[in-house]
Amino acid sequence: MITLQVLEKVPILSSSPGIKFASAYRSHQSTDDADVIFHPHAESAGIKHAFQVHCRRQSPDELWTCGGVRIRRYLQLESQGFEVRVVGNIGIEVALALIQATRGTAEASATGGSAIPEAAVIVFASGDGYVAGWGSDDGQSELAVEAYLKRGGNPAEPEDWLTRIAQAEE
Repeated sequence: MITLQVLEKVPILSSSPGIKFASAYRSHQSTDDADVIFHPHAESAGIKHAFQVHCRRQSPDELWTCGGVRIRRYLQLESQGFEVRVVGNIGIEVALALIQATRGTAEASATGGSAIPEAAVIVFASGDGYVAGWGSDDGQSELAVEAYLKRGGNPAEPEDWLTRIAQAEE
């Protein structure tokens, strides 16, 4: 049912080979929530394009209601084996600048014998900034680095970003 709803909103999804990942859970308010990520439906300039959607229903006998379909891209960097997931409306130049800008902060976080995060895993918008997830080359995220554009900065320039380790929410 979710796939049919998404196909209605985004007909190009019909060129996707199907669902890459799906999860569902019942929230504390007795609603069902589901997240679905589809396999990439297109590739251009070495970047794979896919969609993801979040859906909800109030009870098991109701139809799913899906929010906006978000673009999800997979960016292969020469420096790592795992593709970086770029979620949302983030240009590739900006994603590359965010990765470069947050790399030093991620590397500096390794203390007391902890492993240096070796791969950018994901980049997404968060509030008035962005988050770059860093971790192992197999795609396991271990650390989140926040990035905020300096006033008057160019988002495609790594030196125009201020970065810091994201603090865990309590």
